This record gives sequence, structure tokens and C-alpha cells, in this order.
Amino acid sequence: MEITDVSLKAGNKLTNDYIKGEKQALSFFHYNIHEKDVYEKRLADVQKQSYPREQLAEYLLDFNKRYGASSKTIENIEKLKDPNSVVVVGGQQAGLLTGPLYTIHKVISIVLLAKQQEEALNVPVLPVFWIAGEDHDFAEINHVYTEHKNQLLKKTLKHSLKKKQMVSQIELDHEACRSWVRDVFQTFNETAHTNQVLHFVLEALDKSRTYVDFFAHLVTTMFAESGLILMDAASKEVRSIESSFFVTLIEQNDKLSSAVMEQQTEIQKQYGRMIEVGEETAHLFYSHNENRVLLERDAEQEQFVGKQNELALSKEELVQIAKQTPELLSNNVVTRPLMQEYLLPTLAFIAGPGEVAYWAELEKAFSLFSFKMPPVVPRLSYAIVERHIEKYMDELQLDRLFKSSLKPFKRLSNPNS
Repeated sequence: MEITDVSLKAGNKLTNDYIKGEKQALSFFHYNIHEKDVYEKRLADVQKQSYPREQLAEYLLDFNKRYGASSKTIENIEKLKDPNSVVVVGGQQAGLLTGPLYTIHKVISIVLLAKQQEEALNVPVLPVFWIAGEDHDFAEINHVYTEHKNQLLKKTLKHSLKKKQMVSQIELDHEACRSWVRDVFQTFNETAHTNQVLHFVLEALDKSRTYVDFFAHLVTTMFAESGLILMDAASKEVRSIESSFFVTLIEQNDKLSSAVMEQQTEIQKQYGRMIEVGEETAHLFYSHNENRVLLERDAEQEQFVGKQNELALSKEELVQIAKQTPELLSNNVVTRPLMQEYLLPTLAFIAGPGEVAYWAELEKAFSLFSFKMPPVVPRLSYAIVERHIEKYMDELQLDRLFKSSLKPFKRLSNPNS
């Protein structure tokens, strides 16, 4: 196998400028990933803070053992109790068959950067993958694409849902899912490994109750020797640890919205904005009759209301919910990064191109809570070219033309190289 490093443009200008090290893009972040000592600076900042390490380790041990975690993963979780330890973290939804390939690219990026920085910093650096089990848009994870007659074919799992439940709560229809898995496999040519892989997938399915379980079983086995730690953002145990910060998010809610919108105003002078929010957005969801309802602030009535007027709660009522039943609350795209910073001693956050752009809109939100946004490191991406395609490219000189438009890829280990 031949591996060539290249740099491809991202889908938006802000991310491209960030990767190139342009000052105007970097100004929206607390750390410059192009500086040689960025991780030393971040480590020093993280070690000044306190984190719920013991509670997290207890939860992570239980969660990862459910999926047959390796001894290396268990050892890494124990290291989290060390006040000098830090994590490299990234996350994604629990897609079927692990979802889009960039999910795997993100895991690889997390594992590699953690390993590199553990050697460089001489402290435990733990790879953590945050499963976004709190998301409720099942249509985003219920399919994969296969190839049929030189066209992409969307293979969707039929599962009718009457409620907007978090993915962590949606129970598998095992019969329908087994049939769907076999159908997906039949669209590919059989190889010497097909039966083994199919058995692996179906065995993981049989062990699973929810779609998050199915995802976690697959990823745990695939990355068993890497020491990868999984956590589900929707776990009741995690919600319990998050309780006090939910209270803070509620009490500072109007200031949070102002901070995000102020940052967006600055970004819009040079780039477009990614996060669609208004002054009334509360950036929190509430589980109402098993439906995940986005909350808004009604300043006139001094209430938090459902976006479709499904419910109304006073600020005091919502605070009590955060204290007594925090599992009924969940984060949106703005508060999820903040909650991550509250929970985890994060050395670096591995991000997709879209995430880089929308995290740029959160700098003032981080500062509001006396947080620093961790170094945001673009994930690695891969293009796999089969040998016969490579041969045709060489014959047509496409390889030379293609590479001439590219700049050297900036490696995770040294953004300046």
C-alpha cells in the first residue's frame, strides 16, 4: 500500500483559512494550532482546572465494560483519575454500521494525536470518543450508501418512530435490522472476508438493545488495541455529573445567547455563520412526554417554553429539574462543547470541517464561563484509490494534474510542517 499526504480544501472559507493559519480565522479561537508549543500551553491551562475525574471514571468503567472493553481501555480509564492526565476527544452520532467513513477517520485521528502527545508531553493522554446519543434526528443515522450500476444507492433501515426520542433511547427492531444488514452486504461482491465481517456485525447486533449499543459494540471491537474510551452523551450517569453545570447554563442563559450572537456578528463581517440561533434560543432540550423539545426563553413571561409551545416552565422549575432529574435535559450544538469542557480535561478537540467553522462562533460563550476553547484540530481524511483506478489515472496523467493543485498536508503531530 502506498500512502501519499495531500491537503484538500474544506467546504467553507473559514475552515480553509484556519487550516492555512490565516490570522483572521485564528482570531476566533483561544489557541493557535500552528504554534509549536500549543499543546504545552494547553496542558498548563488544563492542569489549573478541576474536573469530576472520579465520577467520570466510575461511569466510563461501567459503560465500556458493557461492550467488552480491552484491558488497555480499562487501564486508560483508570489513568483519568491521575490529575496530570488529559484527553483528546471527538464525537459523532451513532450511525448504522458506524455511519459515514469520516466517523472512523475521526476515531483514528483521536487515537493518533493522543499517542503522539503522550510521547511529547510525558503525561497520560487518553483517546475519548463522545457518542452523540442525545441527538434525536434518526433520519441522519438510519442509512448507508452503496454502489449500484455506477451510482450511489441509499439503503435506509425502515423504523417508524412516533416520538422525537434521543437515539440512546430508541430500541432496535432486531428482525428488521438483521434483514437490512444482509441486504447491504449483498450489494457488494463477496470476498474472502465477507462471511467473517458479516458474522462480526450480526453478533454485535444480537448483543445490542439500542442503536448506540450497536455502534459501541462495533467500535469497541474495531479499536480494541488502541485503548479508545467511549462515552454516551445521553447516559443518565453523565447527566447526573452534569447537573450543576446545567444549573449554570440556565441561570446564565440570556448572557449565553448574547455571547453567541455577538461572536456571530463579528464572524459575519468576514464569513457566513453556521449556527442558526435567535436571541430567544435557550440552547437546551427538555424531554417532555418522551419527546425531545427545544427550549426558548420567553423574556416577557419569564419562562422557558417549547419551540412549538409544547410546555412552559419557570426558571425556578427548570433549575429544580436540572438538580433533581437532569436526565430530562440535553444540550444543543452550542452547549454541547461547553459541557464537554466542563466534564473533560481536554488537551485537543478533533473536529470535522463543519465543526471547525461552528466552534469559531463559540469563543465568547467559552469565555463567559471562564473556559478556554481547547485547540481545535481538523480530523484526518482519507481517499482510497484501488489499484486498477490508480493505473488508469497514471495512463491519463490524472495523478500529476490532481496533485499539482494541492499543497502539502499538515500533519497532526506538527501543524507547521
